[in-house]
Parts: sequence; C-alpha cells; structure tokens
Amino acid sequence: MKNKKMTIKRIIIYVVLAFLLTGIPIVVAYACGVTMEHPAFELISYGMFGPALSSILTRLITREGFQHMYLRVNWKGHGMYYLLAILLPVIICIVDGIVETMVYGGFYSHEIFSELSLTAYIAYIFYGIAIGVTSFIIALGEELGWRGYLMPKLQEVMGMPGTLVLGGIIWGLWHAPMILLYGLNYGTEHPVLGVLAMCVMCFGMGNILTFITMKSDSIYPAAIAHGVLDMVASLISVLFISAQTATEHVFEIGLLDTLVAFVLGMIPFILLIRSTGKKDHSLGGTVE
Repeated sequence: MKNKKMTIKRIIIYVVLAFLLTGIPIVVAYACGVTMEHPAFELISYGMFGPALSSILTRLITREGFQHMYLRVNWKGHGMYYLLAILLPVIICIVDGIVETMVYGGFYSHEIFSELSLTAYIAYIFYGIAIGVTSFIIALGEELGWRGYLMPKLQEVMGMPGTLVLGGIIWGLWHAPMILLYGLNYGTEHPVLGVLAMCVMCFGMGNILTFITMKSDSIYPAAIAHGVLDMVASLISVLFISAQTATEHVFEIGLLDTLVAFVLGMIPFILLIRSTGKKDHSLGGTVE
C-alpha cells in the first residue's frame, strides 16, 4: 500500500510538471502575440522536451533513481518493432488520406503538384521518413515521459485497460493549450471539442506507441514512430486533399483523423489486454 501511494504521488508530480513546463511557454507566447507564422513560434516546439524533463525532475524530487527508463536499444530480437516504428506511421497517414479522399475527394489535387510529378513527390515522402527517423531525438522528449515514465507508473496502480485509457486522456489534455490557443489539428472554431477529440486521438496513438514500447522493451521505437508521424503526416495529407479543403474543413478532417487513430489503436489495445491477462507482462521491466 505504501509503494502504491508513492507511485500515485509520483504520477501527480510528473503530470503537474509536464503540464506546467509545456503549457506556461505556450500561454506566454500567445499573450505576447506570437502567431503560428511568427519565427518565435518554433521555440514552442521545445515544449516537447517537457515530459522528459518532468520525468527526470520527478525522479529527483521523489528520490526514485534512474532505473527502468527503457534506454537500452534492444535491437537484437526486436528489429521488427523498429521496422514497425517506421511503417506504422506511414500506414496510418495513408489510411487517413484514403478516408479523407472518400469524404472530400481530390487525390493528387494539391497546388504543390503543379510543379512536382507524383513520382518526385513520393520520393520526397521517403526523404521525410528519413528525416523523421533521424530526428527521433526530438520525439524522445515526449516519449521518455509518456511511454517511459507515466504509462509504467499507471500500470503499477491499475490494470492495463485503465492505464491505456487514462494515459491517453492525460496525453491528450497535455495538448490543450496548443488546441485552445492555436487550434492545433482541429482549428479554432470548436476548441473544447478539439481537446476532447485529441484525447481520443492520443488514446489510439498511445496504444500503438505503448505496444511497441512493451514489445521492444525500449523507448526508441516509440520515439522513432512519433518522429516519423510528425514529419510525414502533413507530407502525405497533401497527396490526398487540396489546401482549400484542408483549410475549409480543418475540424472535420481532424475528426476523421481521430476516428482512424481510434479504430487502428483498438488493435494494440486488445493485444495488450490479452497479453497482460495471460502473463505478468508489465511496463517498467527493464533495468538500465
């Protein structure tokens, strides 16, 4: 019981720090009139390191130490999950695009294609994938916190279903300042609904990232997948819908993307519940 109370304390400290370290700079930037087009807006991206820093600070504050951080590469015997880390984000984005095209049409209709062939653009996407893989260090700023710290801690105090649901909600709410103030992913017309949709989105994506983290026993596949997704999502989306459609239907398209993430995320959700039901396969089993 004492260990459980300490784990809950660590979860609370971590979540508060993660929200503050990322949210405060966003609020300050918005109050200072920094728009998404302003060069200074790029500095907000450093907020992605907030979760990682929060996990380190929580470990120091609670004298937990630095074990179980998933910092081993674990390539041997787990190479498939590194491959999945590259392929899954691309598959998700393509499914997103297909769904968007079914609703709005417009495949290969983006303005960029007036000067670029389809073959050249596909090559450009592969370049984006490569950049996403090599820039995984940025995504590591989030994954060291969410998959490397919060999810294992949640699993210490609740079952796998609750861990995945609550973890997804917390991760989604963490994006609230960007959604409420800058319309991240869902535009500015329905900010509250955008936050709720992001919680659903993060539940689905969180299941996928948690799955490859558990199976590889390493944080790096999740960081690679996160980095590739962030890099190729916009590149692939313009292959399927026009800029005008993306602008006029930003909220609806965001909901379609959320639906795809939720449906695809249910697959690892079921697999994780089944695997933890058959054996004591839990997060936090690696000692560095």
